[in-house]
Amino acid sequence: MTPHNEMPDFEERRRKLPPEFKFLAEIPDFSEMDADEIHAWSENYFAKIRSQSASLKEHGLDAEELIAGFEANLHKFEKEQRILDRTLEKYYQSEADVGEANYKLFKHMDYMLKKMLETKPFDPFVEEWKEFMDEWRKHMPKE
Repeated sequence: MTPHNEMPDFEERRRKLPPEFKFLAEIPDFSEMDADEIHAWSENYFAKIRSQSASLKEHGLDAEELIAGFEANLHKFEKEQRILDRTLEKYYQSEADVGEANYKLFKHMDYMLKKMLETKPFDPFVEEWKEFMDEWRKHMPKE
């Protein structure tokens, strides 16, 4: 392997490449793609590189070396994506648990309010509680 300071500049090598290698520099904006799209694009990109392997070698580029560098980053991305997916799943489950607990609390307090209205319908505390529950009810799922 050639030491870094003896390697020809990549930009210089890229300028010297024939037009059929233009695809090497056409990397999409991955932030606009989901994991499946990135994986599909990568497989297609690797296939293009492999199909041009002999021509690339003539220009001093090793197809498998190009792919290996890209694949290493792809594997890191896929690992981080799995971590993100698991974390999001936990978050969504937590949100569902909070929503369920909130609903149970609402139902219990609504039941208590109904009992209070039966015994003390004109109590200022009960009237205030009713106003609060009426407002809260607007944010609860319809039964």
